[in-house]
Amino acid sequence: MTKEEAVTLYKEKQYKEALQGLLSCGVDPRDDTEIALYLGLSYSRVNQIRPAIRLLEHVVAQDKDLLRLSQSRFLLCYLYVLDNRDKDAEALLAEMAKNGRQKAQFYSLWAYVAQRRGDLRVAARRYRMAMEADPSHVNTLNGLGFLYAEMGENLDEALSLCRQAVSAKPSNSAYLDSLGWVLHKMGKNKESLDYLEMALLQTPESEQIRGHVEVVRRSAGRK
Repeated sequence: MTKEEAVTLYKEKQYKEALQGLLSCGVDPRDDTEIALYLGLSYSRVNQIRPAIRLLEHVVAQDKDLLRLSQSRFLLCYLYVLDNRDKDAEALLAEMAKNGRQKAQFYSLWAYVAQRRGDLRVAARRYRMAMEADPSHVNTLNGLGFLYAEMGENLDEALSLCRQAVSAKPSNSAYLDSLGWVLHKMGKNKESLDYLEMALLQTPESEQIRGHVEVVRRSAGRK
């Protein structure tokens, strides 16, 4: 299989086949940053995070194509988060922020990294930057709403934000969980449980959602 054929498979969302083709096309990714990029993308699509990180780090270090470089940097930040390398994600995102105004998804990820590191005020400021970039960005609506709930602040705004996120994607378990958690923080445990239990039905493996359900059930006097 040629490199071009493998890239076409990736663009057609045949990620496993694309990965196999890229690995067998006879081009060394150390000598071709486009191959390295598509290999990294393919590995990320099949949830092989660390090989994807190694390849994208190579692209970031070597590539001169600005579009590929920007794409690789952002995906690398996301993969760092998945690999629990928050310090690396923070450092790279901070470097990228120096290049000027970014999209909402950038600020939302940057906020999420700060939130994971416990810098809640910084996270709130970055989520608001994401809102300025795109007031309808759903991950930002959900992220800022959930953050306010965690902080116990601006709960009316948090409720509005989370309701907008759920309205946009009613089957998203993370958004249902956030809305339920905000309602719990407002003392509305009955309505809270409706959303949290829907979220748990959709994602029963989520420890966070299960923990929220247990907390609210205890608060409501239920087992």
